[in-house]
Amino acid sequence: MFLSSGELHAYLKGMCIELMANSDNVIRGGLTSKHVDIIELFRIVHFQEKDVKLLIPQQTNSTELFYPCDANEFILSRICLKKNMLYTSSQNRSVEIIICVDGDATLEDGDTAKNMMLEKGTSALIPATVNTYQLKGEATIYKAAVPL
Repeated sequence: MFLSSGELHAYLKGMCIELMANSDNVIRGGLTSKHVDIIELFRIVHFQEKDVKLLIPQQTNSTELFYPCDANEFILSRICLKKNMLYTSSQNRSVEIIICVDGDATLEDGDTAKNMMLEKGTSALIPATVNTYQLKGEATIYKAAVPL
């Protein structure tokens, strides 16, 4: 789902990928022992009821699903690798952060063939200066990037 700024949110169980733009006004709303600034919270939060808009991922290729949303600052996709499948990045891309949430995969630089293992719970920052990279293995990986 996509939430605009000012939308109070929480999740209580399961896995969640939370991706947000740079901000100086992240406010705690409760469910924590940390300080909650109630006055500032009431000033920022929108208290109107509205329907939740679920993001339906769109298939971009055999391994990647893209989540369309209203954010201008970032894009999110999910890479699903099965045995003998290979994901190859685009050459026209920005900086990317990937996180493996299930299984494991090998991340390999397309130019140098240097590689690293991505296991469940590990992540990597891939600079825009890397021309291409490949992912192979059996894994579910989320990718955050800056739109070009």
